[in-house]
Amino acid sequence: MTTHKRMILLLIAVAVVLGVTVAVVAAAPAAEPQRAAATPAPKGASSAGDWDRIKSSGKLVVGTSADYPPFEYYTPDFKLDGFDIALMQAMGLNAYRFSIAWPPRAVKPSFF
Repeated sequence: MTTHKRMILLLIAVAVVLGVTVAVVAAAPAAEPQRAAATPAPKGASSAGDWDRIKSSGKLVVGTSADYPPFEYYTPDFKLDGFDIALMQAMGLNAYRFSIAWPPRAVKPSFF
């Protein structure tokens, strides 16, 4: 058997093993997602009255980070725009809008 034929057989064997591995992993049942423990509501608070409380106060504070286009971003004239901003406008929220800038995480790659 020539070296060329051995190389082809080796590549075919690797491809078959890889294909079987992918099929087994894809067929495995998905793990149940971890659920965070619910934070108890403050005393006297009820989720049923939240919207009424917001309507009566006339304020709904929305914080956004404008670095996730198309959901929110800055236009060339430095105004917030995007899907989330359009949703707030459609809801009639004519409020002062601001952007929250999060500092980048200093992550050191583990392979260095």
